Amino acid sequence: MDSHEGPRYFLFEAYRTIPSFQAYILIDQTWIHIEQYSKTANKRWSLCEYDEEDDAIALSSVNFQISLGDIYNKVQFEAQE
Repeated sequence: MDSHEGPRYFLFEAYRTIPSFQAYILIDQTWIHIEQYSKTANKRWSLCEYDEEDDAIALSSVNFQISLGDIYNKVQFEAQE
């Protein structure tokens, strides 16, 4: 588990108790990677992962879609050693 796993898990666990909560999006700041958790049924969630600039993430609950290229448009990633 990396340093972000603990806080992410506990926040998601807390948010899932909100009846109207429909989606949980995690956007990585160190590389192109997004995790989207979507509520599918009572106490059931699906996970979609995105890691290509031409991938698009959609939020059906608010009729919104955006490409990862647009999300990461001005992000300058540090070079990997």
